[in-house]
Amino acid sequence: MNFLNFSALDYFADPIIILNAGGRVEFFNKQVIRFGNMFHTTVEAGTSFADLISTGHNETVHDILQQITFDRRSRVQELEHHDGKGKLYNLEITYNPIISENGQLERIYLTIRETSTERIFQKRATQLVQDLSTLIEQANAVIFGIDSREYVTEWNAECSRVTGLGKEDVLAKKTDVIIEDLFLERFRSLLQDVFLQRPTGNIELQLKTKTDSPVVVLLNATPRINASGGLIGILFVGHDITELYQYRQSLEQMVRDKTTKLKASLEKERELVDIKNRFVSLASHEFRIPLSNIISSVNFIKANSRLGEGALEKTTTIEHQVGHMRILIDDLLTLGKADAHKLKASYQKIDLMVFLKGIITEVVVNAHHSHQVKVEAPGTRIEVESDEKLLRNIFINLLSNAIKFSPGKPAIFLRVNGTGSFVEIVIADEGIGISEPDLLKVFEPFNRGSNASAIKGTGLGLSIAKKAVETLGGSLEIESTLQKGTTITVKFNTQILQAHE
Repeated sequence: MNFLNFSALDYFADPIIILNAGGRVEFFNKQVIRFGNMFHTTVEAGTSFADLISTGHNETVHDILQQITFDRRSRVQELEHHDGKGKLYNLEITYNPIISENGQLERIYLTIRETSTERIFQKRATQLVQDLSTLIEQANAVIFGIDSREYVTEWNAECSRVTGLGKEDVLAKKTDVIIEDLFLERFRSLLQDVFLQRPTGNIELQLKTKTDSPVVVLLNATPRINASGGLIGILFVGHDITELYQYRQSLEQMVRDKTTKLKASLEKERELVDIKNRFVSLASHEFRIPLSNIISSVNFIKANSRLGEGALEKTTTIEHQVGHMRILIDDLLTLGKADAHKLKASYQKIDLMVFLKGIITEVVVNAHHSHQVKVEAPGTRIEVESDEKLLRNIFINLLSNAIKFSPGKPAIFLRVNGTGSFVEIVIADEGIGISEPDLLKVFEPFNRGSNASAIKGTGLGLSIAKKAVETLGGSLEIESTLQKGTTITVKFNTQILQAHE
């Protein structure tokens, strides 16, 4: 083959030179001329190739040519070449022998590739790797790595500081040398999540230490992927949270202790409430029998005896006191049921205004007509679905309180408003009022205002009224000012049917 006429080589991207068996130039393509500044002197036919390479590499070129002459094998040479202007080139020269039919070395085919850009990239990549290694080693964070077989491949200075284990203690060893046994299952689960590309952030693990003192770290795991996309390892980055972990454990233990004590207290309180409710129920029923006997005896005496006016007044007083006792017993039973969550509503249709007028009459009579109840209501019939017994508890208590705590005043006020799906009953008085501190505990059983000591009462009325309102799904609000009076608003969510009276 006559390479001197082989012009097709001019279309190759790399410089190509054909040497004769003695190492002198026979042919070179156009790329050699284009990149002629890579050579020490001008490339011409008949020039020794060794003379084209800068001083210092000539002997290497001679050696390579001699080796090819001897063994007829290809060679690759990498060298740094300085041109005549002092510029540095990184060259990769491939020597390929061309053998004749009789086995003699006929020519040497050279391909020259300039690799300066690759070398710069390699240097930068190497520098980046070194910088990354330095960063990992000196980082103020726990950083360690493992390969795909769970052998430790990296262990930075912070890892050594917090655990006391040096590189010689952990590198090239399985992860069970660094992870506490109780946390190995969690660690293996973390590895499985990484393999399956699941989120793996903020995992708490306990590391082994030289002194066997616990060290807890909060870790994030990052998979290491090779060029073909395969997982070759995992890098763990985290922080020592031992103090925070111990503090949290202490808080959790305190919460558990407090919870246990609270449960015991609640259980004891439930037992006391149950005892109280059973006592109230038993006592109330036991009281009813003697009270009924007293009333029967009083009625028998009044019917079969000739009593004087003074004696009759005494029997009337007995009747009033028995009635008061019965009301008190009913209040106690209602309160006991409410505390035991046994207060239930039995709904029926009730004409609200007819019901309230009956309650007003009853309260005014019991108060010996000491007050007038001024009523303001719409001129329509209001029918509600409610429990008559609970409504009695509510409004007898509220109206009686309004009269009782407004001594010397001629009237109390009751206003009924029906709007949309709500009915609102407002009871107001101009009496002694309630102080702000007393308002905070006004619904507590047996609690009485500090300014009400001279007025008879048990302190159960408002408590019972509120529980009854809540049982009916309503709300009760109270506003009061000392020496100006009290306003109580009861609101029910109900259906209002209107019809002209």
